[in-house]
Amino acid sequence: MLEKKHLLLLLSVLLFMNKNKCLDSVDIQIDDQLVTKNVYNQLVTEQETYQKIGYRKPKNKQDNQNGFNATDPGQLDRTFGTEGRVISTNFEGVLTGIAIRQTTAGDYEIVTTGASTDRTPLNAMLLLTTYNRDGNQIAKVDFSSTTPPAFGTAIAIDSENRIVIGGNVGINVNLGRQLRFMARRYINPTTLDTSFNPPTGTAYASLPTIDILSLALAIDTQNRILLAGGVFTDNGNFQLVKFTNSGQLDSSFGGPNATNPGFSSGGFPLPNKNTIKGIALQENGAIIVSGQSGERFVLARYSANGVFDTTWPTGPNGGIVTDFTPLGLVNRGARSNAVALQKDGKIVAVGTTATNVTGTGQAFVLARYNPNGTLDTTFGSGGLQVAPFNSAISEATAVAIDANGFIIVAGLTTPTGTSQECFALAVFNPDGSLNNEFGNNGLVVTAFGNNGAGASSVAIEPISKKIIVGGNTNQHFALACYNGIVEKQAPLPVARFSSNGTLDPRFGK
Repeated sequence: MLEKKHLLLLLSVLLFMNKNKCLDSVDIQIDDQLVTKNVYNQLVTEQETYQKIGYRKPKNKQDNQNGFNATDPGQLDRTFGTEGRVISTNFEGVLTGIAIRQTTAGDYEIVTTGASTDRTPLNAMLLLTTYNRDGNQIAKVDFSSTTPPAFGTAIAIDSENRIVIGGNVGINVNLGRQLRFMARRYINPTTLDTSFNPPTGTAYASLPTIDILSLALAIDTQNRILLAGGVFTDNGNFQLVKFTNSGQLDSSFGGPNATNPGFSSGGFPLPNKNTIKGIALQENGAIIVSGQSGERFVLARYSANGVFDTTWPTGPNGGIVTDFTPLGLVNRGARSNAVALQKDGKIVAVGTTATNVTGTGQAFVLARYNPNGTLDTTFGSGGLQVAPFNSAISEATAVAIDANGFIIVAGLTTPTGTSQECFALAVFNPDGSLNNEFGNNGLVVTAFGNNGAGASSVAIEPISKKIIVGGNTNQHFALACYNGIVEKQAPLPVARFSSNGTLDPRFGK
């Protein structure tokens, strides 16, 4: 009897034959059953129906359980949540970061951070929410009502598999509030690490009379924690702070002339509101940051001990301002929201800039730089690239680079003709071209019902290569899971030997 799994397998062969003009009639026998043209047409109709709504029909039960098809990268993983999406409706909150954590059972879980939305930035509640690989929420913890109000802005896993949250806390100062940098560490999704700044599990850093906002987090090889951001008011410069593995301020950070040991303040040469939004560490410990200076898309480098590098990429002032006009764009409302390093040390920064002089349109942009800070002209168009979403407003907010060098960028887009924001996902090849095997020629747009949605973070599950995107919809945490790109493996060589140990010349002919 011809099983459905055989029919679907046959369908892929027939579609290929039809594409190559060799299917004038069907007369194929499998499992002693003849497949007719009517059966073929029925299967084509069924398969096209599934493709129109955005996913491939599972070939068999096992494939459905895996929720993963290497031939359809960019499709939503329908075994995750509801049709590939998760909305945490049991609480209101803004998701700002996600990370993938290995479990003791050898599986993985998705840990997220953010804040409740029923409070102001100076009266917020930090959230740590954990989901299993199927998208089911399995844990949720937050600051209790007796602790200072706080919110998380970034999350990462250290080398001991502990969860580190970077963010901000409002401390009472003269009956008011002052924003301070905050790092909080957990042994697992529900257990605070009381060995970190004992016994609180939380470390703070502040500057006198200044509100500082932490937006980015990195962990070095010794599990020391770097937080980066800027001043909360309209004017100010880059701010970085470093905590030791035990949760104390690293007094050596900022250099010998630091006004506030543990801090590295300022450095960027332009007198604007300068804010760090992305951070990555080079192999030698040097710190790469990206962000904005006024309305400019900027990068800079600091030494491992927090001294601004005035020689990178050139002296005497240092710092990079990226010009996107060669792409026909306008350097207005520009900013870099995230940065990542490739295996070869090259630097990828993503963000947005205007599409017109009025600033009413925004583009989803990225740039790649050599380790010395110069634009990598082998990437895209002179080191620059833009994702061509059919939208007046798009923005890249997060980036991840997989083991094969594919650049995965998440963000948001508002499709033309609508006012509804959606998750936006773009995958680029190592040379900067869009990967046409992923989604719709490298692009995927995901809506969350009738509510707007925007992605703020992205992570890659290391085993199946699934792509997890996190963000928000209608004041709720939102996640989406997509089939990733799996490198095609070359077929293994097979040989057959005779009983005397010699190669059988009849095999393989």
